[in-house]
Amino acid sequence: MWVPWTLQTARRLEELAQIPISDKVYRLLGFCPREMKVRSGLLAEGTMRQIRDEITQLLMEHGLNREQAELIVSSTVVDCATHSADTLRAIHDLQSLFGSLKRHDVKIAICTADSRLGTMAMLREFGVESLVDVVVCGDDTGAEPKPSPRNALSICNALGIEPQDALMVGDTLADMGMGRSAKLRGTVAVLSGVGGKDELLPHADHLVSHIGELMPIVLGQAQQA
Repeated sequence: MWVPWTLQTARRLEELAQIPISDKVYRLLGFCPREMKVRSGLLAEGTMRQIRDEITQLLMEHGLNREQAELIVSSTVVDCATHSADTLRAIHDLQSLFGSLKRHDVKIAICTADSRLGTMAMLREFGVESLVDVVVCGDDTGAEPKPSPRNALSICNALGIEPQDALMVGDTLADMGMGRSAKLRGTVAVLSGVGGKDELLPHADHLVSHIGELMPIVLGQAQQA
């Protein structure tokens, strides 16, 4: 869902700024235009506010003053339609997985850099909103970007559980970093997202191809990576 957003955003930035800046925007965001894939970087790990701030700085480095740069960014770097049915694709039966977790009395939390509007719409689209106990989003007041431990610890506090009884499941180094900095029980790296095995394995306690392989780890039946 981020590929068309990135291409359109870079094109509109070039048009308004009148600067050939697409390649630098791609590098800044962590997007590979040759493979048309999002890699680890600002787009996968940062909040929209961070993205806007960094692109504003990039425009200023190319001769625009702050007022000009902020005006261009505010009109071009808009929220991605992360909840659009046209761009969403489930890589596993989430209702089945989340239902299994709940039957084992496992609490479920979502911690994302995406907006609350898009995140909640996405959960509704996949039919799992009622199965999620806590949601922390990048634009929530008081939220801190990963790998800060703050969001993870606030989730544990809200759920009434100790950090050592929680697992962090994610596909980026920032995800793994949050799990480690919050001293959670373990980190589970998922290879179906932006991070690769060589990148994530040194920082993960477990490694899975996708979240469909999660249950044995949650139930304590899996070997560590």
